Amino acid sequence: MTPPMPAVRKFNPGTGQTDDEIVGQFVVRESELAILLDVLRSNIDAACCQSTLVVAPRGAGKTMLLARTAAELRSNPEYSQHLLPVRFMEESHEAYDIGEFWLEALFHLILEIESTAPDLAHELRRSRDDLCARWRPDLAPQAFGTLLDAADRLDRRLVLIVENLQNLCRDVDDDFGWSLRAVLQNEPRIMLLGSATTRFQELRNADEPFFELFRFVDLKPLDSAACLRLWGTVSGDGASERTIRPLEIFTGGSPRLLVIVAEFALHRSLPRLMEELVTLIDNHTEYFRGHLEQLPRGERRIYVAIIDLWQPSGTGEIAQRARMDVRPTSTCIGRLLERGLISSQGTGRRKRYVAAERLYSVYYKLRRERDEAAVVRNLIRFMVAFYSPDHLLGMSDDFVHGASESVAIYQGIARALRDEPTFVGVFESGFLAPVTKAVEEGRHEQALHSCEHLLTGEALPPATTCKVLAIKANCLDEVGNHGAELAVYEELIQRFAGQEDPVVQELVWNAKANRCAALNELGDAAAAIDACDRIIERFCEPENPAAEARLAMALLNKADALRDDGQFAPLVDTLDGIVARFGDREEKDLKLLAIVALVNKGTALDLMDDTTSAVATYDVAWQRYADCEIPEAQVRLASALFNRGLGLGKMDDHKGAIDMYEALDRSYRDSPDPEIQYWVAQGLVNLGVTLSRDADDSPRAIRIFDQVVDRFAATDEPNIRRQVATALLNRGVAQLRLGDLESAIATWDDVVVRFSPEPDEQTRVLAVSAM
Repeated sequence: MTPPMPAVRKFNPGTGQTDDEIVGQFVVRESELAILLDVLRSNIDAACCQSTLVVAPRGAGKTMLLARTAAELRSNPEYSQHLLPVRFMEESHEAYDIGEFWLEALFHLILEIESTAPDLAHELRRSRDDLCARWRPDLAPQAFGTLLDAADRLDRRLVLIVENLQNLCRDVDDDFGWSLRAVLQNEPRIMLLGSATTRFQELRNADEPFFELFRFVDLKPLDSAACLRLWGTVSGDGASERTIRPLEIFTGGSPRLLVIVAEFALHRSLPRLMEELVTLIDNHTEYFRGHLEQLPRGERRIYVAIIDLWQPSGTGEIAQRARMDVRPTSTCIGRLLERGLISSQGTGRRKRYVAAERLYSVYYKLRRERDEAAVVRNLIRFMVAFYSPDHLLGMSDDFVHGASESVAIYQGIARALRDEPTFVGVFESGFLAPVTKAVEEGRHEQALHSCEHLLTGEALPPATTCKVLAIKANCLDEVGNHGAELAVYEELIQRFAGQEDPVVQELVWNAKANRCAALNELGDAAAAIDACDRIIERFCEPENPAAEARLAMALLNKADALRDDGQFAPLVDTLDGIVARFGDREEKDLKLLAIVALVNKGTALDLMDDTTSAVATYDVAWQRYADCEIPEAQVRLASALFNRGLGLGKMDDHKGAIDMYEALDRSYRDSPDPEIQYWVAQGLVNLGVTLSRDADDSPRAIRIFDQVVDRFAATDEPNIRRQVATALLNRGVAQLRLGDLESAIATWDDVVVRFSPEPDEQTRVLAVSAM
């Protein structure tokens, strides 16, 4: 860490500082400085000088920018030979008419030239003292003449640097503005470089003297890069942009408030930031309190309502929060705008108002609620109002990490999630990431533990809670605890069925559908079927894709329950209904559902000993959907080809069965999907078995069995390895039928060697049978 520079002034930049110190500490607003200097450069030889007004809320860096401009005018020969800065104090409390304004200009000119032209400074002081001693308003021309005479003797044009012009215009008499305008438009020896907290009425109204007089330079909130430079100047630490972003959020890009925060050690975690924020508020309570107490009662009441609301709010909302009528609220809002304490967004009826200095909201909430979690919550609420989702997403990891270290931070983020629906999408994934990762990696017990932690802590938003409950139920399903799974689904449904949030409603209906599956797993097929029927009845005429998806899931779950309960005739009817409703749809999920239903119908017909209809159904599935590009559908269609071959074999159509097994291999030989390769391997085994029924085809059968071994022996999939063992066993049988006992025994020995240590029990059984 490099040593920090001398303290950067928070309230009076330039006071008691050398030009070199000002230049060294000026690290932001370079583009605005360039604009001001460009205007002043053009004024050097102009017949009519352009006056300029810097506009920004308090604390935005207006004073520092003007002090830096004055330093440049003094130190750079390009300007110093032609222009002389005459910098007024921040508040011109002694100027109430144009004459007193020129007296103030004389006073500050004297201070400016005291060290460089002491004789002239002494003469000007005597002249000013004489004017003050006999002052009358009609002496204003004499004061102005003295000022112009000084400019001539110095051979430089005077740049009057006047801050808080909005206050000056409020306090002076009615003639001041027009008198000053006449000078600025007609006297090239005088130009004005001013500042204001807002574009006040005298600037906006065509009937007012300052209308279209100034060129405006607006100071926007500092961006991350500018905050970073100022942070490094104050703290001496080269923080990263990622680290500076939370401080940028606190300060709203205000240089003054950033300097306040930067006086502390650089915070590298949210817990440390929150620990020191309390100290920050304590150390600057007088500043915050004085800021509020200086306001008249009505304005203070409205200002407090605005900082408490945090987000940009309309007049009606502010009036309601302040418990005031709309009309006086509008009046106070106008005054607060003029003071620069609030800023406006939008136009007309959509106009919204927000505090210009956002840290006041943090201060007010901390003092009012006295709760660190409340500060975190309100910090996040402010972030949502101030930042885009992309910015928030970039900070979500840091906040989630902070939540893992601090209960208060976790509680604050959880409260913010409840308060701000727009915030949920940004941070919810971070909160749920450890759980979802554990599920993906098969660590279901750990995922269950994480779910319990989330569910027993600070209440999360309904949608997030539903998602956690759904993950918990899924984990219980994976570990086989279907009773507990059912209880979780029933809790989700009971707690959130009345919520209107579409996301919550979607999760509730999913829970209802999954509840049917859980009932079926518990052997309560009747209850499962009844629950499915209620969903089917509710969505029999679906009004949107989401409703249609619920109907589809309910029909599928009902089919599973009917199958497991052995109700094959109703099962076939249900599957026919699915195919009729969704068979021609192009949506991936619905088309897949129709294919699954059609293949399952074939299986149901087979179980009903209606093999002819089953074979025909498998054929329809293949002919209708063979070209479907959905990977999951191709797994089902591969099983349909296999089962059709099996059915043809049961019907003693061995040639048809052989053709079907060969078609299965031909269609899916090159598929990388292990599920499809299982059906291919099983089909080749059945092809070999079918061929070996005829002694003349036994040599070909042996070649088929060898093909299974060559193609699939290296696989790690237990189901496919089982087919390799089956192929070898049947190869030995075929060899025995050909009278080659020695080869048959060698083949069965190979089965024992290959598969005796096999972890899969069914494959070990095959090895034992080979013995």
